Amino acid sequence: MTQKTLKTLFAFLLPLASWAQSESHDFYTKDTTLNFSSGSWIVRISAPKTDTTRRAAIIMAPGQGEMGANALSSTLGRYGPHYWVVNGWDGGVVLGNGKHYPILVTVEYKNNYYPNAIAAYDVLTYLLKTLPINPKAVHLTGLSQGAFTWGALLLLELQPGAESGMKLVSTLTALEGTPDPLPSTYNSWSRGFTAYKVWAKKYNGRYFYLEGSGTDNFRDGWQWATPMNDSVPGSAYFSYETLGGGGHCCWNDMYNPAHNNWTCVGTLGPYNGASQVGKNQMGSYRVGQNLFQWMLANGDSTLAVPGAVPPPVIIPAKTIKSILITYTDGTSETKP
Repeated sequence: MTQKTLKTLFAFLLPLASWAQSESHDFYTKDTTLNFSSGSWIVRISAPKTDTTRRAAIIMAPGQGEMGANALSSTLGRYGPHYWVVNGWDGGVVLGNGKHYPILVTVEYKNNYYPNAIAAYDVLTYLLKTLPINPKAVHLTGLSQGAFTWGALLLLELQPGAESGMKLVSTLTALEGTPDPLPSTYNSWSRGFTAYKVWAKKYNGRYFYLEGSGTDNFRDGWQWATPMNDSVPGSAYFSYETLGGGGHCCWNDMYNPAHNNWTCVGTLGPYNGASQVGKNQMGSYRVGQNLFQWMLANGDSTLAVPGAVPPPVIIPAKTIKSILITYTDGTSETKP
């Protein structure tokens, strides 16, 4: 800092106090079983006890090891947000306008290891109808089979052109899992990669994909990211990662709220691997974000509190030509 007092800078910092708000966090957590004609799910829900203001939701589906006969209350906290809540995370996600406490949901399909897109649609629409979720801040995430399942949901159209799944989803964070095949009939009018382009352009959908850098890296999530970025530049992130030697593992290291550098282009983050067959793409990811921050920053991020201040507008540096700085002694200067 110079010897002069920066009056302009001080005036700019004052509004930050108004951003230091927080959503309520008087939450309950319960486990329940939901039964649909498409099958049954065991579900863990962490949501507000009394606050009905609609807020963001992070809805996570784990892998085959937590599906089918293995779907138990004891496995609902094995991976993802609920694992980190048990291990000291308070569930808070800090953005520029304050601290968010999203609704957290973990879902495990009980009928078999392979929930299809119809089963995923049934459980998601139920959650959206019964919980105070902001429909513009629906963040799906899954590891392995969970990523396969949610990925297929984005392709699902109950009738040709209905866009049934994609219109419900703000972001998809897929960890080493690309879309499963759609069930018979629905697969006959699937738009494939084009559906993800439509999701990005029409519904502002955002995608984050990590793939292992080892030999078990055949899922090719870049094939979904690249068409999205061709349609809407910056809408999809793809990177290889090196955790566990780049194997099909290490999910909680990916979800760890303390891991906030997933830079995949240029100087790589600590867990990022170089491009291989697929090309690493930064999408909308910004250094300093953990996965939960990336999710909430890419949907409606208005705080669920009365009179909340929207997030500050971030102006790309290249659009700023100069800044006028006024000092308390009355002098001023312009800096590029």
